[in-house]
Amino acid sequence: MSFVLAALDNSASARAVLDAAVRIGRLTGTPVRAVYVRTDPLEPFDAVESAATRAQVPLRVVEGPLEPTLIDALGDPEVIVAAIGAWSGAPPTGPYPTGHTARALLEHADKPVVVVPPATGSRGVIRRILLPLEGTEGSSRPVLERLLPLLVDQVELVVLHVFTDATVPAMLDRPCWTGPSTTWTSWGGSFSAGTFPMRTVSSSGRAPSSNRLPGWRPTSTWT
Repeated sequence: MSFVLAALDNSASARAVLDAAVRIGRLTGTPVRAVYVRTDPLEPFDAVESAATRAQVPLRVVEGPLEPTLIDALGDPEVIVAAIGAWSGAPPTGPYPTGHTARALLEHADKPVVVVPPATGSRGVIRRILLPLEGTEGSSRPVLERLLPLLVDQVELVVLHVFTDATVPAMLDRPCWTGPSTTWTSWGGSFSAGTFPMRTVSSSGRAPSSNRLPGWRPTSTWT
C-alpha cells in the first residue's frame, strides 16, 4: 500500500514534520508512516514516539547511519512522498537553507520530498502548491510524472517562473502596465503550453510603469 513517509528526528521539528505529512496524506489520499533512525543504540526516542502517537501515525525505529538509512527508506517503492525537517538545532549558516540530512535526501530522491521548517505550524488543509519551474522539459517533466498523478483532492497549482536580466524576453524588458497585460497573458499561455500542455492558464498582474519585473508578482493559476 502506498504511503507518505515522515522522516523524524529527536527534535522539536518532529511535530511540524508529522503535521505536514498528515496534510499531504489527505491531499494524496494515502496513509502516513513515520521512521526514526537511531544512530546510537542507547539513544532515547521517547519524544519522537510520543509525537507519533499523538498524531496517530505508526512509527518504525531503525538503527544505522542516518543519511544512508533514510535514503534507503525513501527508496521503498510504496513511498510516494517524503517529509523531513529542514534542519534540527540551530538554523544553517552556510549557502544552503537546509541541513545536510535534508539536502542528502533531496539530492538522492527520485520522488517528491517536502522540506519542513521547524517553526511551521498547522495551517489546515493544503489548498495551494507553488511550483517553481525553469520552463524546460527537464524541470517540468518530473512535476508532470511524479506530482500531479498523486493529487486526489482539489488543489490550486501556482507556477512560478523567475526571470533574470539575461533571460527576460525582449517584449517584457520594459513593460508599462496600467491594467491586465495582453503581452503577459500571451506569454503565459505560451509558457503554459510548453510546461503543462493539458492545463489551462489565466495570468494577471500590475506593476508601476517605472518598474521592471523585480517587485512585480504575477501569478499563473492552473485548474
